[in-house]
Amino acid sequence: MRSRLLSTTAIILLCAIAFPAQATRVHGKVFDSRGFLLPFSSILVKGTTKGATANAQGEYALDLEPGDHIIAAQHVGYQTEERQVHVGQDPVELNIVLKEQVLSMDTISIRAGGEDPAYAIIREAIKKRPEYHKIRTRYGCDVYTKGQINLMSYPKSILGQRVDFGDGDTSKKKMIYLSETQARFTAEPPDKQKTEVISTKVSGQSDGFGFSAPQVIDFYDNNVNLTRGLNPRGFVSPIADGALQFYRYKYMGAFFENGRQVNRIQVIPKRDYEPLFAGYINITENDWHIHSLQLELTKNSQLEFLNKLKLEMIFFPVQGDLWMAQSQTLYPVVTFMGFNGNGYFTSIFSNYVIEPELQKGFFDRTLVHYDPLSNKRDSTWWSLNRPIPLMPEEVADYRRKDSLEHTRQDPHVLDSLDHIQNRLTPVGLLFNGQTLSRRSRKASFRYDPLFKAISFNTVEGWSLQMAGSWEKELAAHKKLTIDPVLRYGIHNGHFNPYLSASYRFGKFNDRELTVAGGSRIYQFNNENPIPQVLNTFTTLLDGHNWMKFYEARVFSVNYDHATGKGFTFRVGLSWQHRMPIENTDSSSYWGSSSHRERLTPNWPVEITTENIPVHDALLFSAQVNWRPGSRYVELPDRRFNVGSKFPLFGLQYVRGLKMLGSDVSYDRWKLTMQQNINLRLAGEFRYAAETGGFLSKASLQTPDYIHFTGNLTRKAGPYLNTFQLLPYYERSGVYDLYAAIHAEHHFNGSLTNKIPFVKRLNLRLIAGTNMIWTGKNDPYIEVFTGLDNVLKILRFDYVWAWDKHGAYAQGIRIGIYAFGNLFNDQ
Repeated sequence: MRSRLLSTTAIILLCAIAFPAQATRVHGKVFDSRGFLLPFSSILVKGTTKGATANAQGEYALDLEPGDHIIAAQHVGYQTEERQVHVGQDPVELNIVLKEQVLSMDTISIRAGGEDPAYAIIREAIKKRPEYHKIRTRYGCDVYTKGQINLMSYPKSILGQRVDFGDGDTSKKKMIYLSETQARFTAEPPDKQKTEVISTKVSGQSDGFGFSAPQVIDFYDNNVNLTRGLNPRGFVSPIADGALQFYRYKYMGAFFENGRQVNRIQVIPKRDYEPLFAGYINITENDWHIHSLQLELTKNSQLEFLNKLKLEMIFFPVQGDLWMAQSQTLYPVVTFMGFNGNGYFTSIFSNYVIEPELQKGFFDRTLVHYDPLSNKRDSTWWSLNRPIPLMPEEVADYRRKDSLEHTRQDPHVLDSLDHIQNRLTPVGLLFNGQTLSRRSRKASFRYDPLFKAISFNTVEGWSLQMAGSWEKELAAHKKLTIDPVLRYGIHNGHFNPYLSASYRFGKFNDRELTVAGGSRIYQFNNENPIPQVLNTFTTLLDGHNWMKFYEARVFSVNYDHATGKGFTFRVGLSWQHRMPIENTDSSSYWGSSSHRERLTPNWPVEITTENIPVHDALLFSAQVNWRPGSRYVELPDRRFNVGSKFPLFGLQYVRGLKMLGSDVSYDRWKLTMQQNINLRLAGEFRYAAETGGFLSKASLQTPDYIHFTGNLTRKAGPYLNTFQLLPYYERSGVYDLYAAIHAEHHFNGSLTNKIPFVKRLNLRLIAGTNMIWTGKNDPYIEVFTGLDNVLKILRFDYVWAWDKHGAYAQGIRIGIYAFGNLFNDQ
């Protein structure tokens, strides 16, 4: 009997160790004093950093160990309510009512005609800002993020393309996005951070990952960054060092919380069309911490894409003078091209640990790491770990879209959806090209637009080109791509077929093998400085046949490898049998007959008086690119480079091999550096610089020269790559050493927002320069200024150019951000 009792006791003890006491759920709703639900109220277990946030219907849930706890509920603009609760084995329902904050004006005397007392408080907060910014130390916390986007209405079609979400729901109001993420976030100021995603869930995407990297918005930064897409300049914090130059403040009164006085201050922008917040910020008395805030941005704040963005945050003391975010909720509102939508993205920060013990090398190149099971957790796991209860419509959305996703795995259903979405459209057929998908086979084909397929030049006359790209997704994220090009010159009767095939592989670091061969025509500058669609019109209308060709039989093989440490490598070997081709058609003409005298022979007349001879070229090339400090997002089976703040360096070497019948022999090198530097309120500075030359030049032809990308059309060439007024081959040559730089500064509205009419259009001033030095005491310099963001898709620049003789040329260049495929002949 005694032995059985001991055995039973041992089993009970083992069970107690193996299966600790189950937490009990405390749940309820948060109301205001009038009985209205308070969505996204913050719930905190007093004395801990454990908490939750109510959902959009004011419902919350917490899992607590048995015992007595004090639950504190908060909502911006309402008094904190504390409720004691005894937790046993059964679930506890605890509804909480929050009273509106009663603001007292008794704590501060206001003199008629004197300065508003808010300014004294803001000045104290500004003084404390550097200290509180610096006091941030290494910490870790759990983060739950939930996002939802809803459409209120949307158009039936856009540019002839039917709008179809493929969900069988024709109603104008619908939830188009729903996701949740549980993660552990660790940071060490000033710039070390890492997110370990434990679980992520996207409605209707069983293999989705959602918005998993938490964005901790820091108002102790002078410039608050809310992603570049909303405004590249960022937004001025209400307690920034220079905030008094941008904001007016109004004291609204004070309330008391846990014996602490909290001052409520209205934040008012001094000027429209500046990157400024409007709303309320609550600051504690004496120690001047940000207690909570309720701010918003609108189009008057230079907000891009969105019509309005509302932000609510609540902070709490974690340790001593260290206050951290408890909850953060963003409410976006957008109206664009007939789409009207809104939503929310809320984050709960809990279980803070200050100065956590970390393994050596914890902060590495990985910015976000996904657990292999992160998108495999089932509904039971989520019901036990979700700190914000789902609303009925969210439960319904998960069920409906998960069922729809299962249905879409049927090949017949996928083929039916593809049949609808692959319908040809006028815009796609003529200008953009179009992608035709076959999702049941994980394949797609993209074809070039008609305006690119039919062109004219003086060598081929009218030419027809059928080009496209076929892609096939393989297992383990491998991909096969085949790019066929069939080109026929009607007047010269030449048929040029060409085929390129690429195979991408590699589990974490991408590797790609590309083999290509056939017959094709090349511009003497293989970078294709003039698009054929532009050459068609300049030749037919103005008699400027600027595009100069040679024909080649070609075979090449290239291998690309990304190492995952900021390096990418490429090595290649190519063979070209190059042949000269001459003008054959000058009869097709639409412009003034006198303009025909402008037509020139089919070779770079700026640097030579004759065409190239027939010759062979065997070329070896190697290139390495390196961006220091590159950071990565690491999924369970692949990795993405998300860049860094440092420049991208590139080193290229090309060797002309005098073997196997090759007629060229030379060594050429090039070193490049490029970077975009975000100066926040001052705008963004971009540059691309290169230097290089020939180490040896025993034998080479015009295609092997160093060429600079010029431009003589009204359409601007690619910025940070093109000399906008330079004839295409005027500066081409065989240089021992050269240098070139492109630089431009985007003021991003920092000057134009002072001009009454211009600021409403959100036009942005740009200024910059392009320069070439070739060691011949004959520099070439361009200076330009212009306006960007015209109708969201255009940029206008006026450009001046000089050489050693003085003024060289001037003219207008127009940048077009739409129809990019039409002007890209790569």
